[in-house]
Amino acid sequence: MNKTIKSITITGMIVLAPFAMADVTTTVSLTSDYVFRGISLNDEGPALQASLDYSDDDGFYAGAWASQTDNSGDEIEVDYYAGYSFESSDITWDLGYVRYTYPGVGGDSDSGEFYIGAEYKSFSYKYYQDNDLDTKYHDMNVNFDLSENIGMTVHIGQYDTQADDYADYGVSFSRTYSELDFVLAMTKSDLEDAAGLADSRIAITVSKTW
Repeated sequence: MNKTIKSITITGMIVLAPFAMADVTTTVSLTSDYVFRGISLNDEGPALQASLDYSDDDGFYAGAWASQTDNSGDEIEVDYYAGYSFESSDITWDLGYVRYTYPGVGGDSDSGEFYIGAEYKSFSYKYYQDNDLDTKYHDMNVNFDLSENIGMTVHIGQYDTQADDYADYGVSFSRTYSELDFVLAMTKSDLEDAAGLADSRIAITVSKTW
């Protein structure tokens, strides 16, 4: 699969962005480093990302998200997800499934996770489980409003896998300016990684949503 075909998903989402309907939004992002659970998945280089999301008033949602996964853009990751969110006793619950796919990559690289999450005021927790790979991930976040248009998120994650169990940590700052969303994120993990892709790092992301 050549580079043009592999990037068609991201390009398609960008083209559709200005035509998003009331219940459908499209987001296009450029990040200095695609970091997932404390690990750089784009070889510490910039990545173009895009998503297409649908939600209704009953709490059901579905979408797709795509990102480059190396510096040259020869490979992409495309994630598909669907779920249901509802509120009960001041707690917002979220249940769903996400499928991680890697078009053009051989072998059993695709995987999926079921998740359940809860959010109360500024605290959120989400539990992910992959039955095929026998992995579990605990995602905990606390959000703070530093000012009217600047937010801060403190993150702690715990990833339990068959190979290595490790924790990842992060602090991010967000701000919206001129209809653009800016995020400055500082992350680290305690995973021992010879390639250095799990070391401490700083990433800057700018996004536009239609």
